[in-house]
Amino acid sequence: MLKVVKFGGSSLADAAQFHKVRQIVQADPARRVVVVSAPGKRFTGDHKITDLLYLCYAHLQKPDWKKALEYAEKFSTRDDKIISPESQVALADIYVNNDQTDKAIETLKKAAEMADSRADGGVNLSVAPLALLKAGQLLESKNKKAEALEVYKSIKQKYVASPLYQEIDKYIERASR
Repeated sequence: MLKVVKFGGSSLADAAQFHKVRQIVQADPARRVVVVSAPGKRFTGDHKITDLLYLCYAHLQKPDWKKALEYAEKFSTRDDKIISPESQVALADIYVNNDQTDKAIETLKKAAEMADSRADGGVNLSVAPLALLKAGQLLESKNKKAEALEVYKSIKQKYVASPLYQEIDKYIERASR
């Protein structure tokens, strides 16, 4: 017999809840198809992911970067292992669009540190190198090539197994000029 199970809302609100869902699914071999929907609120005052997606869509129709910054700075990930680093990358993008490049660079570096601190072995191969690459590009845009070069070299040294590793040399070469 095949069982299809669906999880969403509060059952996917944070990493601990994801682990519970995993245990439920693994407890019955017949549960072979799992459907997941948007996570719910993690705490009082939190925003539902679905509501945030609607807000993002509305923002794309008519960008208001000041309001986006206001909302993003209020958004709390409460140190969620999955969302925290990615939310910092999004916040950095909003800082850039509000002409706060230095704050964006700082936030991208923080995102990389957060991603690494939550990764097995202390090296996150997706979010961390991409956040650092964006930081390097922003440093270059501010004509801080020496700082950008150091960021790019750190990507090459630490994230050898990352797909980004294959193309980091072109950034190193550009920042070296």
